Amino acid sequence: MISFFRLNTSFKYIVLFLLFLAIRVPVLFYDFPLLNPSLSWMLVGERLAQGHTLYTQTWDTTAPFSALFFGLIHFLFGKLYLAHQILAIVFIFLQALWLNQILSRSNIYHETTLLPALIYLVMMSIFVDSWVVTPVLLANNFLLLFLRYLLMQMNDKQRYNSTFEIGAYIAIASLFYLPSVVLLLVTYITFLLYTNSKIRDYILVLVSFFFTMGIVLLTFYMFNAEYALYFNYLRPLLYWQFQFYISIYDLILLLSVTIVLVVFNISLSPQYRRYNNYQNRTQTVMSLWWIIGLLSLFFDYKLSAYSIGILAIPISFLLSHFFLELNNKIVRELVFIVFLGWHLFFTYITIYNINLIFPFQQLGWRDIAIKINTDKLLTKLDKENLVYQNKKILVLGDNLAPYIYAKLATPYLNDNLAQQHWQNMNRYNVVLEMYKNFQNDMPEVIIDQKNRVPKIFKALPLLAEKYQQTNNKNVYLLKK
Repeated sequence: MISFFRLNTSFKYIVLFLLFLAIRVPVLFYDFPLLNPSLSWMLVGERLAQGHTLYTQTWDTTAPFSALFFGLIHFLFGKLYLAHQILAIVFIFLQALWLNQILSRSNIYHETTLLPALIYLVMMSIFVDSWVVTPVLLANNFLLLFLRYLLMQMNDKQRYNSTFEIGAYIAIASLFYLPSVVLLLVTYITFLLYTNSKIRDYILVLVSFFFTMGIVLLTFYMFNAEYALYFNYLRPLLYWQFQFYISIYDLILLLSVTIVLVVFNISLSPQYRRYNNYQNRTQTVMSLWWIIGLLSLFFDYKLSAYSIGILAIPISFLLSHFFLELNNKIVRELVFIVFLGWHLFFTYITIYNINLIFPFQQLGWRDIAIKINTDKLLTKLDKENLVYQNKKILVLGDNLAPYIYAKLATPYLNDNLAQQHWQNMNRYNVVLEMYKNFQNDMPEVIIDQKNRVPKIFKALPLLAEKYQQTNNKNVYLLKK
């Protein structure tokens, strides 16, 4: 496969697309599992499409531009989950072609190759949660623009100064996916090591970055929502309020083959003799992006395998070099098969619910299951959820499954953010704001997963009079 896509010709774009579809279609119309992070983004989009404001009337850590895009998806397709999967296919394939074009026009390789596009498609299919639209997928549109202008800035043959564009596109990407802000560090190190940038260039990057961010801040300020922007978008980073949908161990397991290949490429890169000075410098810069990007994963509010998408661009760049430098055709193809198979293996066994076990019990050890723990990632579907169909409900807890067929009432979508109220009900201003939130958007059903309702009703006796407890002690119904 590497040999086939090594050289770029027009008809191979069609083959590449068909290959991508062959990977995706087997699960596209299958019973694709609903994911908790996707459900939360769909609920944010639903609230915005209904006219509720972001952050003030919808508490969630989703970046503002991503939230607006999810609102657009809901406006066009409603809660159609298939739309999120199809849009992901379109975005990923177009991004792969765009990345390939950027690298080709920048003369990164000595041959016109489709390998960066091929590897990007694989990296953006790393696990089940990267098969739908995610904030990092949306941010990659602007990270590709950032890459284009960064390469222009590094190229001594091009005299175009792109410092303003670099800062602006990092800001826009950060407004889709906050960890993208780490690319400011990549930019400054690149300027310091490989460009003749002056002090004004360093300042201009920051000016364009904060100018772009400032426009968004000003917009929220005009609607008296600047604190809500800080509380939802920035404060969780300062207080380490994150949700880990898969464990660090599972994340490393998914990335293990890629990490080995990238490290192997970086260690061998000094031996690549046929590349010029500019091409060698880009190798170093993309290695830096990869290393800093790895660290940025731990600043993702909703950490899961899809977060690896921020590494897809540098990995595609670096592994293309690796495969182009492998002279042994058989080894090259075998390594790529392992690389591709490792990424798809865990996705398929998760979607098709295949249980694979190493039978070590006969040796006196315990059996080891081959799987990624998805207890926090996959939404647990239940027939009881149909009871709340088309009703306005409030879930007090982390299990968002009841919202699948229902609508969110009150701003309290993200339970971590809602702790700001639940843990401070001894304050008058908090109790007053809670009462306004309930009064303005009264839930027909309250589902109490963490036994919080008694404390809320004690603080708000007027609210308690409006609800009655059902036979299921964790469910409260609005009196008619």
